[in-house]
Amino acid sequence: MKQFTLLSLITLFIITGCNRINPDAVMQETLPMQTDYKLMTLAYYTDAPDNDAIWLRFYETPRIIPFKKNAEGYEAMKALLDVNSKNNIPLRVTLNTDFQMTAVHVASDIEKKEFEKRYQPEGSTRTELQPVLPDVEDLHIIFDYMRDQGCATGLSELDYCIPFQYVVDGCYARAHKMRQVLADKYGFDCQKVFSYEDPSAFLAVNTGECCVYWWYHVAPLVTVWNVQKQRIEKYVMDPSMFDTWVTIEQWTGAQEDPTCSDVAEFGYSEITPSAIYSPGGGTDPSYYYTNWTLSYYADLETCD
Repeated sequence: MKQFTLLSLITLFIITGCNRINPDAVMQETLPMQTDYKLMTLAYYTDAPDNDAIWLRFYETPRIIPFKKNAEGYEAMKALLDVNSKNNIPLRVTLNTDFQMTAVHVASDIEKKEFEKRYQPEGSTRTELQPVLPDVEDLHIIFDYMRDQGCATGLSELDYCIPFQYVVDGCYARAHKMRQVLADKYGFDCQKVFSYEDPSAFLAVNTGECCVYWWYHVAPLVTVWNVQKQRIEKYVMDPSMFDTWVTIEQWTGAQEDPTCSDVAEFGYSEITPSAIYSPGGGTDPSYYYTNWTLSYYADLETCD
């Protein structure tokens, strides 16, 4: 069996800079998007295999974030994580250039209030959308269009291109933008499908040039009427992983790639309404966070 260590996971994580974009260029908001720290809510954590760190899972990113046990103030910060995780309260999380957590602090009252807006139910202002595509051929057309909206293609017609070339992070924003396109351009609704790691392991995807590791992943799930077979079918649209639409089983199966790690293991999948933006029930009806994230990752490459 291959030995998978914390170091190998960190080495293959792709690191982003802190000052790539002015968030006000995307949209005005009561609070600007933070770049020196991130407001994040802890889902859970596990001990690293070599027990020198805990691996944190935050709802706001699919990446697994290490927190070294020898960090100064570790016990106090871990206690803060524990308390706020139980109450689902956001924290100010500081990361270093290796995407390890170095500090965590209590969020301000105004930050907590603004953060609550990310979990508000979506209003009923959207026009009536059709839930089922009439034929598989329509799915071909829509998938090809979505793929062309990738930032690396040079073909995007969207206000914000979709960074399919950056697989490491941003799946929640990519999925939400595709949901918007499906509604606004084609008049159809979709669902979302979330995949989650087995808590004793992690998800692992081979991009062809390197491996990427997550605790969750998300993509649009489209319902289509198969005229030839006279039945309803559901397919995942994920141009960051595939060149065509695939079944849920194909999609989740590719997330426990043994060429990346023998201990990678898919846990379960969850189908949600299309309005759900992130695990834990986060929403983004204005597409503010969606567009900000797309802009942030637009020029990044997975294996740089």
